[in-house]
Order: sequence, then structure tokens, then C-alpha cells
Amino acid sequence: MVEERADERGSITESQFDDLPGLYESMAQWPFRKEIETPSVLQRLGSVEQMDVLDFGCGSGLYSRLLKERGARRVVGYDEAEGMLRYASRREEKERRGIEYTSRLADRLEGQFDVVLGVYVLPYASTREGLHAMCASMSRLLRPGGRLLTLPIHPAYEGDPEYYRPYGLRLVSDRPHEEGGAVQLELSYDHLCMMRPEHGPDWATAGHVQEER
Repeated sequence: MVEERADERGSITESQFDDLPGLYESMAQWPFRKEIETPSVLQRLGSVEQMDVLDFGCGSGLYSRLLKERGARRVVGYDEAEGMLRYASRREEKERRGIEYTSRLADRLEGQFDVVLGVYVLPYASTREGLHAMCASMSRLLRPGGRLLTLPIHPAYEGDPEYYRPYGLRLVSDRPHEEGGAVQLELSYDHLCMMRPEHGPDWATAGHVQEER
């Protein structure tokens, strides 16, 4: 069992991601991600050809690589988890796709991107203030007229913890559908069960993917 928590600014203070990049890579092939999540994100994203894109919370670099494959001119992957970035950087050294990875949002990156993509990063904001701060840090990276596309936990998730078990996960909460209420995500993989708290705010739209302009 591994646990991670977010501080009031939404940044990760203790992360299992440093140790498990291989698991998160393999998760890309799980049916709920391969058949539902990834196609939905890419469809909503649309063409990124010749665009500059920042993958906010890039993890092992899955979406960064997909963005580059889809013709993005510049792709920068940002994450605070050094273990994930080491994995992503090693792959880049071998594959030479032209992706940059960083653990710090330097001033030079502000206003440099046509699109910022954030997949499952908003749940790490445990307060409304932390959420505002996270969104502000993402929006500062955009050029005028740029797009911020995010994938959160759906606010109307099924409250029965067993509902998602066939897809390899459980969502457990003592306060389901309550703004800021903690949601524990359990992922099952070859008898490995790891837990991390998420937060399911009720401000989200009914759509699976959120977009801000």
C-alpha cells in the first residue's frame, strides 16, 4: 500500500510515482484507458500539428509521446515526480523524439504554449484555493487564445466501490460527491494494490473531459 497527499497548493509532497513508472506505463494498455480514456482525450484535443504543447503532470511521458506522434512542434513534459521524469527522460534518450522534460516551471516557459494538457492532475488540489493556484500556474503557460484541456475525476462517479472493479479499480469515499471530499483510488494489478487519495470537487462539468479557453 502506498499513499500520497497533496498540500494546500496542490503540489505532491509524498509520491509513489517515483517508484512505479513501469506500472503506470503498463496501465496505458488497460481497457478503460486504452479504449476509453486515451481516445477521448485525443479526440477532444483535436489536431496539435505544428503546435507547442505542455503536458502538465506528464508522469512517465505517455501523452507527451502521443502529442509528438500527432505532429506537435514542441512538447514539454512537466512533473514533480523525479522518478517518473527519469523514466521518461531515459526513453527520450533512446527514442530521440525531441521531447523536453522538466521538474520546474521556469519563467521562460510562461506564455509559450498553444495547448496545456493536464490528465488527472486537478484531483491533487485538496482545497478550492489549491485548485485556483494550480489552474493559474497552467494558464500562465498559455499564449493568448491558448487552450487548457484537463481530465478530472467525473463528479458523478458511481458511489458503489465495487462498480469499477471489472476495470481494475475501486473508488472509495466517506463523502461521495461532496466538494473537496477525499476519494480513495485503488488500482489492482497482478495482486498489487496501491492506494492514493484523490479529491472529487463538484464544480466539474458533466463532460468526461474539461476544457478552458
